[in-house]
Amino acid sequence: MAEFKFFCPQCGQQIQCDTSYSGTQIDCPICKQAIVVPQASRAASAVRPSFPAKSPILRNVLIIAAVLLLAGLVIVGWYGYSKIKMHIARGHLPPGLVSLWSGEGTANDSVGGNNGTMTGSAKFGSGKVGQGFVFDGDNGSGVLLGNPASLQLQDFTIEAWIKRGSISMVSQNAPNGEIFSYQLDGYAFGLWDGRLFLSKMGVGNVTLRTGISDTNWHHVAVTKSGSKVIFYIDGTAHNVEPYAPTFDFATPAAIGTAPTDDGTQTTFLGSIDEIGIFNRALSASEIRAIYTQQK
Repeated sequence: MAEFKFFCPQCGQQIQCDTSYSGTQIDCPICKQAIVVPQASRAASAVRPSFPAKSPILRNVLIIAAVLLLAGLVIVGWYGYSKIKMHIARGHLPPGLVSLWSGEGTANDSVGGNNGTMTGSAKFGSGKVGQGFVFDGDNGSGVLLGNPASLQLQDFTIEAWIKRGSISMVSQNAPNGEIFSYQLDGYAFGLWDGRLFLSKMGVGNVTLRTGISDTNWHHVAVTKSGSKVIFYIDGTAHNVEPYAPTFDFATPAAIGTAPTDDGTQTTFLGSIDEIGIFNRALSASEIRAIYTQQK
């Protein structure tokens, strides 16, 4: 019996077959699909199909493309989730939130409208999640806020994520670096040689005996209610002696620095992210919940 060759219309592969099978249905020995064997004369002039409609090659290409697309969506989704993870947690923050500066490429306050202005070498960089504020510790840098009435508080909570830029200093020009500060007579919260402090700016302060001595991210907070001041590091409370100044608010406030008449000073050396101010002293369980939800 004579044999001839033809191309499978399903997978495009060449098949050798006996002429006696012309016009009959067989299963392709390669793709196992049912096909009709052509006449030998037609097979001789047939052109090999480049991409058969139902070929396994095409199916494999489509499967690979689908897998790559799905992987891309997962990566994009995870990146988006990581950037908004902390902002989703914002909805679970306790009552009394006055302002929240997240540093996601803007100095805007997403809660109270107390928007800031970047000055000097202050910039945005890698934050606890997404972006945050980055300061080089040099005078003249910071985020200026003006003097909003909603921040003129006697009892309050200030909380933020911070990351020191150096283990040897907290500012390039002073032993103290500010996390949030007014000018003279307003309140200031920051690090003094790594130890947390609350101050009536230019008058006096109360300082925690322990502090932050590494360059990792830490959640820090201070609450003031009357004369009771409590500091928190990573959700753990640290009580200090009574401190009951009366703050005055005739000067502007800032993030990461202390405003002056002609610029800023005692600028923090490092990064600050998700800094929030509440109009009351949060409880220990509330502070712990913020830390747990956002870490």
